[in-house]
Amino acid sequence: WAEYRQTRGLRGNRERQRYFAGVLEGFHQKLQEQERAIQTEQALVWKGDSQLGEYYRYLHPRIRTRYGRGVTASDAYKDGVEEGRKVTIHRPIGDDKGGFGGYLKGA
Repeated sequence: WAEYRQTRGLRGNRERQRYFAGVLEGFHQKLQEQERAIQTEQALVWKGDSQLGEYYRYLHPRIRTRYGRGVTASDAYKDGVEEGRKVTIHRPIGDDKGGFGGYLKGA
């Protein structure tokens, strides 16, 4: 954000939330595309179950769905989406223990 802000000559932080929302949206789109590519290679795809949703509502009648207004598609948002599509998370280099743990002796 600091680099983007400086190159664009933005003085305040008004566009910061829009930029970060764009980064998250771009990364989310990238992950969805990867998931679709994997799903097309596999034969079985779960189509959902309408009765499962009804049963969930029966068990939890007070659950409500809320919708927000979203984010204004400003230049900062669009640039954030582009940057988010470039994000790559690599596996860590080092030991193969994986995950957290090992903090409690004898556990």
